[in-house]
Amino acid sequence: MTLPLVPLSLADIVINTFLYGIFFLLNLVSVWFICFPLRRRAERGPGFAVLKKPMLIGALTLFVTVTAHWVCNVLRLFQAMIYFKQGTAPLEYYADLSQRLYPIKTGLIMASIFAGDIMIIYRLWVVWSCQYYIIILPSITLIGLAISGSGITYQLSHSMKGKNIFVSSAQAWVICEGLFTVLTNVYCTGLIAWRIWYTNRHSVPPGRDKSRPSSTSRHLMAAMVIFIESALLYSSFLLVFIGTYVGKQHTESLIADCLPSVAGIAFSFINVRAYLFRVTSASQLPSTLPSIRWHTSRSNDNDVDEELPYPKQPLAVRNVHPTESSNYFPASVESSKVAEHGTLEDRVSVNDHDRICI
Repeated sequence: MTLPLVPLSLADIVINTFLYGIFFLLNLVSVWFICFPLRRRAERGPGFAVLKKPMLIGALTLFVTVTAHWVCNVLRLFQAMIYFKQGTAPLEYYADLSQRLYPIKTGLIMASIFAGDIMIIYRLWVVWSCQYYIIILPSITLIGLAISGSGITYQLSHSMKGKNIFVSSAQAWVICEGLFTVLTNVYCTGLIAWRIWYTNRHSVPPGRDKSRPSSTSRHLMAAMVIFIESALLYSSFLLVFIGTYVGKQHTESLIADCLPSVAGIAFSFINVRAYLFRVTSASQLPSTLPSIRWHTSRSNDNDVDEELPYPKQPLAVRNVHPTESSNYFPASVESSKVAEHGTLEDRVSVNDHDRICI
């Protein structure tokens, strides 16, 4: 049964505004944590170096595109209910793809999805020690998303009056866009989760009771759960959108309008939960547990990158012992690769146990 278009559009505004409010709050908190990392919040302001952080750029980009999309939806509501034929034909307005705001709104949806996919690919690249081969496939699907998104926007901007989204020439582009995004997120999330699980599995030293996980193990598993939950949220909306579109249900427009906010929520959710977990873990851990520091080979503090809920270096298991002369210890066997790509070297201060760089 097809739902009436006008009531569905009104419900669209309500739901979209609710999701945008959640995104706005999460994004604001996420930007705050990125600009003022936990360890340096009391020392100084973020400075200009923070503006170069990829996570901050991604957060601000999503904020611009998601906000612009929400504003566009509000403008369409005013056009349909007040300005278009003095508000006497809202159904005609919402059914007309040739209206100027419709392709603009669609382009903003595509831009938000594209930004979200770039950031999940970036997370995958970081977790896998900046290995470029691991992002070849998602880069291809990202290019496919860019092409299909551009095709959708172009076709809708040249739509003739009387056509609908289900029979227009943009139909193939819409399906491809949804599939490319699902593939990107499933691939990236799966490999991130596997990397974290593998690291956690090999982090237990010989002789330790595996039934009693260490704080490091709990930290790793919490990170994996955060990624999986965010990916499930976003992928579920994408699959529902594809299903409703293929089934030619008008609810596809409601789901499509939710995608930008959901993409932003999934991105910000990872940052916020990771930092909150770090705060609670820091308050519960005794002072005898290891302190973890990430830095580059240069001494400039501005080079420290604390924007991520995981380190920008190989996840590796090693056994190190403290010395009195230094607070830092040799990096993992992959440190030469890290230095080659200009990423951060891991230095861990420990007491008696094997630790993972996380």
